[in-house]
Amino acid sequence: MISLTSCRAGYGQGEVLHGIDIDVHPGQILAILGPNGAGKTSLMRAIIGALPEQTGDLRVDGTPVRPHTPAQARRRRIAHVPEGRGIFGGMTTHDNLLLGGGGLDGAAVREGLENAYARFPILKTRRKQKAGTLSGGEQQMLAIARALMARPRYILVDEPSLGLAPRLVVTVFELLRELADDAEVGILVAEQTRSVAGYADAVNVISQGRIVATGAASQLSSEELFQLYVQGVVAPEAGGPAILDPTKGES
Repeated sequence: MISLTSCRAGYGQGEVLHGIDIDVHPGQILAILGPNGAGKTSLMRAIIGALPEQTGDLRVDGTPVRPHTPAQARRRRIAHVPEGRGIFGGMTTHDNLLLGGGGLDGAAVREGLENAYARFPILKTRRKQKAGTLSGGEQQMLAIARALMARPRYILVDEPSLGLAPRLVVTVFELLRELADDAEVGILVAEQTRSVAGYADAVNVISQGRIVATGAASQLSSEELFQLYVQGVVAPEAGGPAILDPTKGES
């Protein structure tokens, strides 16, 4: 489990996260929902050690790991798929995957490639194609496949639906659900949209750098609740996050 407790983080004198608590379990998809600027990306950067100023307790499978760096996070089997996917457009699909396996021995890289192409057959047909010429959906698949090359136990995925057609959004979230179920990988997904709620196990809503509501994903089924919490209408309260009321999600 990734456990983050009382995390305060930011850039220089500017604090962005104000006492965040989250837990990500293997086999679980935890969705962090909130509007632009709420702190979703900063939260992910805090977990992988990419924010320069941080306090709080971070544990991975029970071991305290604060402070650590992105390279150390990778060695601790935490993979990160950044917003915008972060692929190298001038390199081939195959070479992007090889980068994901950097630091592994040859046998592990070969196994990772076989698994990637088995899970993403479209990438095998595109393996010699420049990654920048792939469709948006294919690029997102490549970004996830590249993260899987490192054999992660946890994957942090930032705005995976960004720029994708609705049918491709479904494909991506179904893939993440499959990974969590089959490989027992813990997945943290940051999203602005409600689309992920149908695939996640739990939801934390973030606003102004604080968790303002928590609950089962099904409890965000109503448009009323979604607008209330995720669109930033609810201001953070000193008393801690609200527990989403399942009765308010009934249609």
